[in-house]
Amino acid sequence: METDIAEQELNYDRWNLIQRKAQRTISARVVDDFREHSIDPILIKGLAAHLNYPEDHFRYSIDVDISVGPADYEAAMELVVAGLPEQILIDLHKGLRHLDSVDWNDLFKNSVLIDIDGTPVRMLRPEDHLRVLCVHWLNDGGAYKER
Repeated sequence: METDIAEQELNYDRWNLIQRKAQRTISARVVDDFREHSIDPILIKGLAAHLNYPEDHFRYSIDVDISVGPADYEAAMELVVAGLPEQILIDLHKGLRHLDSVDWNDLFKNSVLIDIDGTPVRMLRPEDHLRVLCVHWLNDGGAYKER
């Protein structure tokens, strides 16, 4: 019985490691694909939030949440509608719309670049991202409290 539990925990840890690596790879690919089209996105929620979790806790997300400047939104939406990057679910945000009232230029200027598998990925500075996450959680009604 103890062997079964230990094996299940090992399998769970392996699965989490694979999922974490996949999220990192996918997120970096999305950023690279948008930059190839002269759009510099900011990664929010999902992987950006996961980086604050302990190493042994996996935060699963089904899409890649990126925000682009209002001036880049239509071009970015064209890429998403055209299927770029291929077979990746993207939640595209125009600025931060209803998630924050801080000016986009200020958010972008104060964003940080994080190395994800050799790709510099832009994320909000911690205090901005925390505020966005809190508003997002409130907008969702706290329906997913475990996250």
